[in-house]
Amino acid sequence: MFDDIKERELGLGDIIKDGWAVYSQQITAIILITLLVYLPMNIAGYFYAEYITRNPDLSIANIVELFLGIFVLVIIAFIAQMAIVLIVEHAIKNDKSELNWMTALRQAFFRLGSLVGSSFLGGLIIVGLTLFLVIPGIIWSIYYTFVLQVVVLRDVGGKKALDYSKSLVKGRWWRVFWKLLAVGIIYAVIASILGAAENFLPECGGIITDTCASLAYAFYNVASTVLFLNLEYINLTQERKHALG
Repeated sequence: MFDDIKERELGLGDIIKDGWAVYSQQITAIILITLLVYLPMNIAGYFYAEYITRNPDLSIANIVELFLGIFVLVIIAFIAQMAIVLIVEHAIKNDKSELNWMTALRQAFFRLGSLVGSSFLGGLIIVGLTLFLVIPGIIWSIYYTFVLQVVVLRDVGGKKALDYSKSLVKGRWWRVFWKLLAVGIIYAVIASILGAAENFLPECGGIITDTCASLAYAFYNVASTVLFLNLEYINLTQERKHALG
């Protein structure tokens, strides 16, 4: 079913089509991961926002706690994203076979440290380039866009993971940029609609809409992983052709 991913560089329509095919096939696992990871995050975020609203005069200790809380939430979100990436590759390689969601979460957890380190290094490079000149920062952010997939699927971390991601994007930067931007716009539209719907829900309705937005973001995660695998297959095919002369 996913032979096109291995045979040619996919266009935007193909990425959305194949991404939706994987997303819909693996929806049970994706929902369970979202509920287990993002729902508690959204509940905690809601109550913390309520606390800040009622206590606007935050002390330095409160501000430190806030940033630590955000950091922890980002780390937890990494686990969910990594688990979904594992599920996507398994589905594509095994054609509709479903990877147990608990197994995916467990495997993701063991690669978490490597992803945090790789993301931190990539972030430092991007921030440094952005401070020097804005354009290089944008360029390198796209070069490093597949770091998550590289770390969790290829068991590579640090600078090697950044270089691997860059090797897939190099020579096709604009095509990767526009494809990811288009899928990102789809997510942004859905998230905006959900944000507007929150106004018509009870006070804690944000928990529901934020969790639904997390499900929508999971599709972006799926589509970007489809693109990663496609570019990887294309690079391998080109390398084999060069090796054969």
